[in-house]
Amino acid sequence: GALLQANSSSQTTWYRPVNKGVQYSAVGAQDAAAAEDPALVAFLKRVRPQLEDALQQNETVDIFKDAFAGVGDEDAAVGQKGDNELKEMRNYNDIKYSKNMSISAIDWHPTRKGMIAVSPTRNLSFDERVEQSGQAHTAHILLWDFIDLIHPQIMLQSPHEMFCFRFNPCPGQQNLVAAGCLNGQVIIWDIAEAMATLNERESRGGRRAKEDGGDGGQDEEQIPPVEALAVSQIDFSHRGMVADMAWLPPNTQVNIKGQLLAEEHLDGKSHQFLTLSGDGSCLVWDLRYADIAEGHLPHIAKPRHAQTDKNQKGPVEHKWLPLFRMQLKRLEGVGELSLCKLCLGLGDETSSADGLDRRSQLFASTEEGEIVFADWRARPAGAKDDKGAEAEDDGHEAPEYVQWMAPDHGRPCVALQPSPFFPEILLSVGDWNFQLWKLDHKVPIFSSPAASTYLTAGKWSPTRPGMLFIARTDGGVDVWDLTDSSYTPSVALAVSATRITSMEFLPSPMKSLTSQLLAVGDSNGNLHIFDMPRNLWRAQPNEKSLMANFIDREVNRVDYVAKRSEIRREEAALLAGDQEDGAGEGAGDEGDMMMGQEREEEDVAQDNAEAAEEEALYEQLEKKFIEELELSRDDLPEHWRKTHHLDEEGMEGAEPVQ
Repeated sequence: GALLQANSSSQTTWYRPVNKGVQYSAVGAQDAAAAEDPALVAFLKRVRPQLEDALQQNETVDIFKDAFAGVGDEDAAVGQKGDNELKEMRNYNDIKYSKNMSISAIDWHPTRKGMIAVSPTRNLSFDERVEQSGQAHTAHILLWDFIDLIHPQIMLQSPHEMFCFRFNPCPGQQNLVAAGCLNGQVIIWDIAEAMATLNERESRGGRRAKEDGGDGGQDEEQIPPVEALAVSQIDFSHRGMVADMAWLPPNTQVNIKGQLLAEEHLDGKSHQFLTLSGDGSCLVWDLRYADIAEGHLPHIAKPRHAQTDKNQKGPVEHKWLPLFRMQLKRLEGVGELSLCKLCLGLGDETSSADGLDRRSQLFASTEEGEIVFADWRARPAGAKDDKGAEAEDDGHEAPEYVQWMAPDHGRPCVALQPSPFFPEILLSVGDWNFQLWKLDHKVPIFSSPAASTYLTAGKWSPTRPGMLFIARTDGGVDVWDLTDSSYTPSVALAVSATRITSMEFLPSPMKSLTSQLLAVGDSNGNLHIFDMPRNLWRAQPNEKSLMANFIDREVNRVDYVAKRSEIRREEAALLAGDQEDGAGEGAGDEGDMMMGQEREEEDVAQDNAEAAEEEALYEQLEKKFIEELELSRDDLPEHWRKTHHLDEEGMEGAEPVQ
């Protein structure tokens, strides 16, 4: 019988064999006559331009290259993820003075290595602040040192909590510390004696450790809190919390009228600092208030005639009053500005970006989210420049300090800082995003995308021109490299488990920089000291030029948008004017209306005549088409026959339609 058959298959996948590569070689034409064939020559001439374009495109673009190979991942510009991990070197928290408190301000000691100061403030709600307003609460500024992780080396005592403070950066005055309190007063300390005691203890402890292997003097008693050198008079201080402050540079010292002192009155030191508050005032304070009151510095201010007690014995105690007061008001003239952040140091003729003297100019942000550009040397409205600076002496009209204002954020700004590489560029950080401002532009040149959480602080990198560090409320820090990506952060760093309240980089000279330290304070009173990864502080060779190109592109974009907006406004104005003119013409006399109706009727009649001519021409072409095809009545569509009213009885089926 027949053999049994069954369908079966193998699991092995079979591929059709193909050539892996094909190599071509030129061969000479065997027949010379074939090469001179007219058809071949015509073909080559016809396809030559197309073939040449294809070859040129192949040389320009690599068609075999991966289209997404140049995009890279988000960490390509700043290294691999393993290289971006922060190394925590120190963690400070005092159980008595800073535990469960917010670190409101951080500042490194200008000269002593490894010493950093913090200002803890209580985490109180608004209602709790109102209940305790006016009550004295002893607060401290804690100075930590790398040699002791448990106890602060020095404490600066204050009768009120301090939201901001700064060391004097001027050489020879680094032991002076100024702070602003929550009740509006300002305080100054001199820690020279405490620093001398600390240095003596360290040297004595080092000798003891060499002699008997001791602990280096850690069991010695702590240095007592440093009392304030001077406290401002509360009646003449700010009416609200001192929100921010800054020391004036040695070449920017002012007199009682806000005028800059001449060079012969400058001694290369900084004796003045500026504070601002939510009451809208900017105050300049001078440390030499006693000498000014006694008349020893007439070029700064004339001595005030203060009432003295005849029964008082000993030297007269002078009150510390502000030297100069600048009240910032809205340009409309109604309402004061609630200031919260300050930015100074725009440069003089030699250091400013545009070569102008901007020593008296400043940027400030308000609690309403606006940015303010002010000048304390501004003249009253209508004042003449040819009268000189002394013309402001007896003027009753207040100068217009505010030069311009612009909306910045929806809520108060949390950081305002100029770029260390581009002084004309300003960083402004709000609740949800940060923006870059340029000195001569009244709109931001760059706005970042909205963040996923609230932003609490921001700093420029002191070593990389295009890098920003933005702190979040969830304890993370976003690192933005604007030379690589402007729409997403390059790296997200995990810093703290709670809300970050302040950040500060350790200032170091660029030439001898071998590492970079970042101090971060959170809402639990912890002070974290991090050693930054090398790829986050070492700048690329051309990074500054790349950042300059980025700024130029953004400025050109903003200028183009402003230009187009102006053109659109002009077009809208012209359109509105045309509509008004049309309405005015409609309200004319009745004769004009009749003429308009006649013109419309003439236009309609002309259109109808042109349509009739086109219809007649179409019918002629249609008739000619039917005759050429010799179509009968039955060959024509039914709707066509109904339209042309063909008589079915009087026409032959086989004859062409006439």
